[in-house]
Amino acid sequence: MVLLATLLVALLAALATLMTPLDAYEPPRTVVNDISSKMGDIMVQCSRKMFPNYHVDPDMDSFWDPNYKVQEVRLGCLAVCGMRWLQLTHSDGRINVANVRRFLTANDADPSTRWQLEQMFVTCHQNSGFEQRTCSAGLTALRCYRTTIEQYGWAPGSY
Repeated sequence: MVLLATLLVALLAALATLMTPLDAYEPPRTVVNDISSKMGDIMVQCSRKMFPNYHVDPDMDSFWDPNYKVQEVRLGCLAVCGMRWLQLTHSDGRINVANVRRFLTANDADPSTRWQLEQMFVTCHQNSGFEQRTCSAGLTALRCYRTTIEQYGWAPGSY
């Protein structure tokens, strides 16, 4: 009995050292802002390559404005490019869940936020036909991302 209690205490102590304190994570709105900023930077790079006549893309700047309608197909092209650039999709267009998880973790998402955002990426990706890697599928996925994040109350606001 003493041996069992000693093993239990040792196991709990080991688990405690492996667990990250919750205050080490960022709030969901901050995580979404960071992810949005990183994705936006990549989409700017994509825009420079794909649409050299657009130096500042007002559609990207207005993305989180609640009055802005996400309808510019060019944004969908940039989303497809950005997801591929960040290796969040495989070369055949399927979502790379392991890389999405790593991306979210690298942006300090706590386990609950990471799971919700991961599910959002998977669901929006599948429901948009993103595997086709078309601009319209990318636009549909962007609309889904924004709507879901707004429903969570995590939209960072326009910037």
